[in-house]
Amino acid sequence: MSFYLFDQPMDESDDFFSPFFYTPFGYYTHPKNAQKSNKKSNGNAQKKQSTHPYDKEVYKLVDFCPKFDLGEDEKNYYIQIDLPGMTKEQIQMELTEDNSLTISGERVKSTNEIKYTKMNCQYGKFSRAFSLPENANVEKIEAKMANGVLEVIIPKAEPPKNQRRTIQIQ
Repeated sequence: MSFYLFDQPMDESDDFFSPFFYTPFGYYTHPKNAQKSNKKSNGNAQKKQSTHPYDKEVYKLVDFCPKFDLGEDEKNYYIQIDLPGMTKEQIQMELTEDNSLTISGERVKSTNEIKYTKMNCQYGKFSRAFSLPENANVEKIEAKMANGVLEVIIPKAEPPKNQRRTIQIQ
């Protein structure tokens, strides 16, 4: 079983370079879909649509989404999240009953008096949720922070061994 960001694997037709994968909550409003819905509505009561392809209301919940890598080998699943300038005390990890691992925190902007001409670094609150596969051993999850990278190691549970036995017919 593979480890997916979503509950199921994406179709091959999905474009992994689409803006969907660069936003915290996915593809919210697309201008093409907005035009289709406007054509279906009454001519006089058309809704005003944003020129931006995403609804900005979504971004009020988090300030940024850190980049991450997902991987696996024979024994473990791995999540590596880039969190430069953060300490382990600034990060919270929570596992819910439905095998969802949420990693959240806040990257605080420094209070120095430098006047920046351009800022590419992101600050503020973030939250990422990962749906863990059924064979993940949630009791033995480990996490370590080194050089601005949070690495979460999720061991795979041992598969039940198929034992062959004879069943007597009565």
